[in-house]
Amino acid sequence: MFFVKEYDILLIHPPRLFEKDFLKLGERACYMSIPMGLFGMADLLDKEGFSTRILNIPLEMLLNKDWSLEGFLKNVKTRIYAISLHWVLNSYGAIEVANKCKEIDPTAKVILGGFTSSYFDLEIMRNFPFVDGIIRGEGELPILKLTETMYGNKPLNSIPNFTFRRNGRIVRTPLTYVAKSIDHMSFANVELLHHWREYLRIARETMGLPFSIMVGRGCPFDCPFCGGGQTASKIISGRKSILLRSVGKVVEDIQKIIQTAKVESIYFGHGVYPQNTTYWKKLFSLIRKEKIDIGADLEIWRLPLDKAFINDFHRTFATDNSSLSFVVYPKRIRRLLAPLADSLINYEETDIRFLVENAVAHDISLRLWFTVGNPFETAKDILEDLSFMAKLFLDRGAYNHITLYNTPVTIGPGSPAFQNPDKFGIRLWLTSFMDFYRAFGEKKFTFGEFDGVINYRTPFLSGRNINLWNKIFNFIEVPFHLVSSH
Repeated sequence: MFFVKEYDILLIHPPRLFEKDFLKLGERACYMSIPMGLFGMADLLDKEGFSTRILNIPLEMLLNKDWSLEGFLKNVKTRIYAISLHWVLNSYGAIEVANKCKEIDPTAKVILGGFTSSYFDLEIMRNFPFVDGIIRGEGELPILKLTETMYGNKPLNSIPNFTFRRNGRIVRTPLTYVAKSIDHMSFANVELLHHWREYLRIARETMGLPFSIMVGRGCPFDCPFCGGGQTASKIISGRKSILLRSVGKVVEDIQKIIQTAKVESIYFGHGVYPQNTTYWKKLFSLIRKEKIDIGADLEIWRLPLDKAFINDFHRTFATDNSSLSFVVYPKRIRRLLAPLADSLINYEETDIRFLVENAVAHDISLRLWFTVGNPFETAKDILEDLSFMAKLFLDRGAYNHITLYNTPVTIGPGSPAFQNPDKFGIRLWLTSFMDFYRAFGEKKFTFGEFDGVINYRTPFLSGRNINLWNKIFNFIEVPFHLVSSH
């Protein structure tokens, strides 16, 4: 006999698609990592007295080859299905989940949220009548208000940042909620996730990164392809400034995840750059004061970083379980991008060499990421970039500390190149939500980082050639991974 579990709201992280990749070669491509905001929303709803659960469908599919969403939902009763359509690669999967939820329980509300659904809210609502509403931008207050309407008979137009239907017409309430503080939420309440223990273990194995700790929102930079940068944040969330959590609240979340799951390392969900090193040094100081023994992965968003910062990172975290990462650009490309993005994207070669030398000196693993198919990039630029990184790798024992990564890029909605492709010499061929929905639905097979949905071409590289270069570089990367001791 099965007992039906009842929740006020079920938060769902969808798969890329429901088909399984051959021999599990695409585990990373299923994108199991849950957006950090989902944990914060679940925690807030729980604190406000609403029964809440997070379902990670890619995780469930990996744990049980016979698992089905229909079978799971038949044993669950909820008032609201809230589906995360954050990353554009989940476009097909999120819509399929929404459809299945409405079929199982036509009386429940089916809601989407996240960057992608926020950007394409009107198009999604027009094309998919089983979607009852979309929360745009930052979602914790809107989703709380929405859940309250299920009990208080409050009108839907009282919910900020909300797109919904009224008498057959699509209505949008103003984008008035932009968080001024997120210190009232914990982003480490992992026990609200179904199979949370397995998630913490398997996500590290498949995605290559540990559990993400929320540090802040927003970004002061505009990387060309990024759907989470300054331009995209203004369009999607109305966010015009950076919001950082208090260092005390970040440390509380680190302590909570250690106590709950005894994790060995964490991933910081915000990067370091010259303008915010003071914040990071305060955070590192408090971690040392609390005698927290843990590793950490931290992205470097811009250079230069001083020696004191790298030393602070080394003093704070367990070296064997820690790394720094940085995205490199070819010299000519970063010079051309500087006036289009920000001046700091045009770092000096001495800055990257300084970073490598100090990472090696402090025995810190350094991940260098690069993209094939940057704006204005030619084959010559790509080869020069690889040559430069190979020299860094071979210099002064750095091969023991450096690993190289590249990944296929889908230009994100709201990014500078998506908003103004001509400015970046880009030609896009996936521009609407339906374009993305069809493209990711048709891409039945992915092989880790060797394949992806490329939605653009440059004057020098076609989408097919960009994919080919990605495959070549992924084979080239293998020796770098084999000789690195980190």
